[in-house]
Amino acid sequence: MYMPQQFPMMMPLPAAPAERQVLVRLTAEQGSGSYEQRAHMTFGAPFARGVVTDSADLRAWRVEGGEALPVQARALSLWPDGSVRWALVDTQVALQAHETVPLALGLAPDIAADDDPFTVLVTVSDWQDTDGSGSTVFSSVTDGTTTWPLLGNGPRGDEVLGLSAEIVDRFGMAWRADVEPRDAWSHQGPGAALSTGSADAGDWEIVERGPLRLTARLRGVHVAAPDRAIPDAAPPADQRPRSFHSFTVYVHLLAGTGTARVEWTLENGPLHDPTGPLAFRSYSLAVDPCGDHDADAHGDDALEVDLPGSPERGDYAFELRQEDAGAPILTVEGRKIGRARDGDQFAGLRCGDQRGVFLHRVASGPNHPTTLGHAPGGPLVMGLLADVGGKDHWLDDATRKTFRLTLARDVGRAGRALMLAARRPSFVSLDPRDVAASGAWGDLGLMDLPTRGELGPVGAGIRAGDAPTGWADYGEWVRNTHQSGSPRNRLSVFLEAIQSGRRDLFEASRARAWHAMDLRPYHLLGFSADEFPRANLHEGLPHGNEPPELRLGRTGLQARYFAYKDGLPSQGHVYNGFDPEHMTLDDVYECYLLTGSWPALSALRSAGEAMLTWHWVKDWLHTARTTGWTLRALVQVHRATGDDRYLDAARRMVDLLEQERGRGEVPYVHRNKADPRHLADEESESPWMVAVAVHGLAAYGQRSGDPRIPGILADLVELLLQGYRGNGFVSDLPVDRRPSLEQVRAEWGRVWQPTGTSQWVPGALGAAAAITGDHAPVDRVYPYYVQMAGRSDAPTRFGASSWHWWQPYLVSLRSRYGDRAVTAPSQFDMPVPPLTPEMIAP
Repeated sequence: MYMPQQFPMMMPLPAAPAERQVLVRLTAEQGSGSYEQRAHMTFGAPFARGVVTDSADLRAWRVEGGEALPVQARALSLWPDGSVRWALVDTQVALQAHETVPLALGLAPDIAADDDPFTVLVTVSDWQDTDGSGSTVFSSVTDGTTTWPLLGNGPRGDEVLGLSAEIVDRFGMAWRADVEPRDAWSHQGPGAALSTGSADAGDWEIVERGPLRLTARLRGVHVAAPDRAIPDAAPPADQRPRSFHSFTVYVHLLAGTGTARVEWTLENGPLHDPTGPLAFRSYSLAVDPCGDHDADAHGDDALEVDLPGSPERGDYAFELRQEDAGAPILTVEGRKIGRARDGDQFAGLRCGDQRGVFLHRVASGPNHPTTLGHAPGGPLVMGLLADVGGKDHWLDDATRKTFRLTLARDVGRAGRALMLAARRPSFVSLDPRDVAASGAWGDLGLMDLPTRGELGPVGAGIRAGDAPTGWADYGEWVRNTHQSGSPRNRLSVFLEAIQSGRRDLFEASRARAWHAMDLRPYHLLGFSADEFPRANLHEGLPHGNEPPELRLGRTGLQARYFAYKDGLPSQGHVYNGFDPEHMTLDDVYECYLLTGSWPALSALRSAGEAMLTWHWVKDWLHTARTTGWTLRALVQVHRATGDDRYLDAARRMVDLLEQERGRGEVPYVHRNKADPRHLADEESESPWMVAVAVHGLAAYGQRSGDPRIPGILADLVELLLQGYRGNGFVSDLPVDRRPSLEQVRAEWGRVWQPTGTSQWVPGALGAAAAITGDHAPVDRVYPYYVQMAGRSDAPTRFGASSWHWWQPYLVSLRSRYGDRAVTAPSQFDMPVPPLTPEMIAP
């Protein structure tokens, strides 16, 4: 295993007590300017193979003084031997304003496990259904401090944590949330529920619980509001959908804090019962501050509005409106006050000293248009997608939008401080030395560790808001991955954040991943490849070239509910980062490992189901780069889900490669037909595409132990070296002959994109070397690295756009020759001579 060199980013930690074993070193950073008694942090952590057999054994403590901290952990990914590869960890720690504290995570038999404080209650409420048919069952959860109304029914339909949803269509018709019984949920997938809790009403399930957090999942649809008149403009009943979009809610109750995290996802319905895009004007959530739905029931507990930067003066009308990425505009009692302070929207309604609610919208600026408002005596209303002058919103096929909120209940005057902390929550960074040493990062665990001097500044002004994450800016009008900021053709998205421990880089990467989870067209709710064995999904939808009977009802899609689709583009406006030739799942996969996001896991599962239908997974291979991207993605989904179907599919692809690949003088993965884009007069293979295939094969080989992989990689490395021209690699090579010495000499120095796709190849040589043990090819192309590292513009170093591609190459160099080979290449003499034309040609 590659062991990193000394990394001076963090001070060495004092030795833990003899009975404790430190596995991962952490730094907790208080983001807000206030003290938090129980700053709650949730983060992913990696472990070397065989070290942690059960995530329940993990413990955390302060380095200084060894004070034990409460811990909750669950496995996110396992090694082939069943030990924990990545775990999601929750802890709570007292932090002063802007304080930075070193923590340790590991095994500590002297620290006892914490108790689970949550109790699930099911009660019969006096509320009746809106049609007066009888009583309704309510479900709630208490941690001994706060009682959360998990699921109930009120005058605005079903409520989750007291939040009621309303979507208003383009004709002004209102649709309300209807939480469906769990047995009506479609396709939960393997491992969907981790535990079920002590009791439930059959309409939700606990997917995670422990001493610090309980997470429940609820699903439903929006049905016509029975108490609202149907507008005259609405289409006749037989031309209206039975329900208007579905939704999934994950609620995360944080023990002892009075706060909950909410991930509320609006979806476009199941793939096998398609509706297509349906236009709507707004989507909102409302919550009553005192939980009684009735202003007259407040009694002596008069409502008080609590706004950021606004003095308390009782109950009054206000609105925070955000229609751009800047600070929201505050309007009080109809009078525009101006811009509120920078930061996410939040507001509170206090009902006496103890009761009330506070609501915070995560990343409200990049996710505009949004509103947060209140009328005297009424609820607190969050416009998730606000009405902006009659402009239509819509979700395209197989897309979704997740709205992230922080909700505080019955916290009194402490609510403001909790909201300020939610705006800038505590952050945990992992020591990159431990991430590298775990061998659990990326395809092969090969992460280069820059020295302090190499870290340097990354491009100016990197913030989460710089990433394309907004609905209005990048949701409805996107045409391709370049416009939408896709992590297209990348081998890592969170790399620089982990290497540096920088919050800003982490937040920017997470914003991109959240965006991908929303707008990539692979959210195939209800779809299983096993149930539709003849389907062929392209970008998450049935391929348009398939016969009508294989399109899962898409042939007549536009004819259904036409009034809701009038004027909407019929195709081409989604986030197409799931195109196989440009596809990576790294952003979503890494976000899942680092945050434990349940929406990320569902996105990975859906992408996996789509890939299992692809012809180039089952029947024949496409280009070398498609082979590589798909193999890597299948392995990532397998690691996240533990579903062996994905590893079996990768094995089938290798079977096809064994049948089709060249076995003569020129190895290849795929024969590109004669084409001016490649070689105009003969069939060819592309080294830059083969480099992607090498990465995919190496990832599969390490995960599966398939004995064929070292030999295949050795052959493909030979092809890559034939394409080397001193300062990069040629774009294409003929597959039926090796180039002559004269041709090599004539082409020496002429390469395709020396600063572009040529940079894909050295890392592939390093990845192959990690599997085969032969590092000579890495050393022989060293002059190319010398040239790239010495460039005055865009040199190859930390923060460069190509940095992730070079990681296995740099690990190979640094592990064998030390820092000098990487940090001072112009002064380092490589002991292995570089390749020459004579060595390449026969």
